[in-house]
Amino acid sequence: MQPGQHDEYLSFWEGLIQWLMPTASKVDQFNLDLSADVEQLFLGDSLNLTARAGGSRATSAANIPVTVEIQTPDGRKIPYPMMAAAAAAQTGQVYNVSYKADTGGMCTAVASATVDGQKITSAPFSFYVKPFSPETAPRPQAFEILRQLAKSSGGQFCEQDQLNDVLSALDVKTSEEERISYNSLWNTPFILGGLMLLLSADWILRKQRNMA
Repeated sequence: MQPGQHDEYLSFWEGLIQWLMPTASKVDQFNLDLSADVEQLFLGDSLNLTARAGGSRATSAANIPVTVEIQTPDGRKIPYPMMAAAAAAQTGQVYNVSYKADTGGMCTAVASATVDGQKITSAPFSFYVKPFSPETAPRPQAFEILRQLAKSSGGQFCEQDQLNDVLSALDVKTSEEERISYNSLWNTPFILGGLMLLLSADWILRKQRNMA
């Protein structure tokens, strides 16, 4: 615990770090990282996929063909060639492609490239395509149709900021209705109890007078 003039701790940590560091042959010389601008989209919308090349040979292996394969929810595997991004045309380290969703469900994309006869693939990237519905897909309001509906139905069209004033000016007329309800006497506890007492008294009198 008292190393003195020799720093054994420094030698220990330097040796440990050098031992943990991988050699140059074990480091990926070329790899692909696949991403997208969104993770969820509606049916018919487009998704922009981006593949970034990394590793020690990413710069030297510029402009290599990169393909992304998309597996649709129905089991189809469709390859799409990716184009080098205009901003990285000289290095060729960024590749893009646009995919238009035509099937709802979970999709999986994998980018791949061949370098020196070896196929390099990216980690799978999944995205979900929501089925189209007018309730969930944001669409602009059709004001002209709403005005025609209000006019034909005898209503009034108003903007959102006028809604409180229109509701406050409504003249709500109350109406009265006569309702008659019928109740059976058999459902009255007092009458049922009275009938039971009369039957019991009749039975007692018959017993006392030996009347069958």
